[in-house]
Amino acid sequence: MGFLISNEKILDINERGVTFLYKDYNDEAIVKPTTMSGVEFLRRFCMHILPQRFVKVRYYGILGSRYKKEVQPLKDNSKPNQTRRNQAAANSAPHRFRPLQMSEMQHRHHA
Repeated sequence: MGFLISNEKILDINERGVTFLYKDYNDEAIVKPTTMSGVEFLRRFCMHILPQRFVKVRYYGILGSRYKKEVQPLKDNSKPNQTRRNQAAANSAPHRFRPLQMSEMQHRHHA
C-alpha cells in the first residue's frame, strides 16, 4: 500500500500551517516547497481517502496520462453525436427512478 505523502516531503508543521514539497508540473516538474493552512492540507489529504469497500483504479498503458494527448482525438471521435443521443433518450422507456434532490440525500444520510 502506497502513501499519499511521505514524511520526507513534509518539511514543517506549525501554527502557520503545513510546509511540504511537491512537483510543479507547470514548471518542468521541479520540486518546490509550499505552505498551506492545516485545515486546507487535511481537506486535500482527505479527498484521497476512499470510502469503505471502494478500490482505487489506476490507468496504465494507453489509458495512462502519458498518452492523453494522443488518445483524446480518438475519444472525441467515438462519442455519439448529440442528435442520436437525444433520439435514443426520447425512444427509451421512462425511468422508474427519479434523481434525488439534495435535501432528500441529506435527510437519508442522517437518518
